[in-house]
Amino acid sequence: MKTMYSIILFSLLLPACLVNKNNLEIADISGTYFLKTNNVFQAFSENNYSYIDLKEDGRYELYRGEHRLLPIEYCELASQGKWKRKMNNIIEIDSKDSFLEKKGYQYDVVQVNKESPDSVYFEINLQDNIDDVTFRLYINSKMNSPIFFNGGRVVIDKHDILNKYFTEFKHRNNIIDISINADTRGARVYRSRTSFYITVKDLYFSEYNYFTINFPHFDSCFFMFEPFENDFLLINKKGELNWLGEVWVKQ
Repeated sequence: MKTMYSIILFSLLLPACLVNKNNLEIADISGTYFLKTNNVFQAFSENNYSYIDLKEDGRYELYRGEHRLLPIEYCELASQGKWKRKMNNIIEIDSKDSFLEKKGYQYDVVQVNKESPDSVYFEINLQDNIDDVTFRLYINSKMNSPIFFNGGRVVIDKHDILNKYFTEFKHRNNIIDISINADTRGARVYRSRTSFYITVKDLYFSEYNYFTINFPHFDSCFFMFEPFENDFLLINKKGELNWLGEVWVKQ
């Protein structure tokens, strides 16, 4: 009988012990890990990072190396998202949900009539003046007839729009798919997103000829955000992290 009571008591305590053990493991792993490097100017290296912060609530934040030499736009936060322990010595990070919830995709549209009535104008305004981006437009999902342009505005002959981009001309509820693309030529390592796709709805081509699409939250930090999807970090025997070919030391 005593043995039976011992078994029952052990069964009741076992789940609690496992939970406590897991919580201790999370607490032991969570913390701030700094990139171990001898570079004097870390901000100009291929792995332009300072540290990664693994928070106890399951979130992570990755920070870039600080630079003070060039007067360029600097975004300290490189990436953020969720992390979890996959195996005893493996951590997985994922930024997908964090990135998709960002406001950079939000837009507003102004439709007016101005300049030449024989032309259609598309003007795209980002919050920051970001260099090295190109734009691609697909009108009413005509994926085989994209419109390419650099800069914020493109002008198209109205007859070309009617003849080339429509099998059936819509007076209302037209859409354009906008692709904003980064120019990565010459970059040895580029971890930010290379393309951003946004669908703009309810355009009235029969009533207006000048369409301004504003992205009030599409700034340099949104553009430079680095997505990591199912990326794995290895915990070595010293309790350090091995990731991106580098060693990260907890402090």
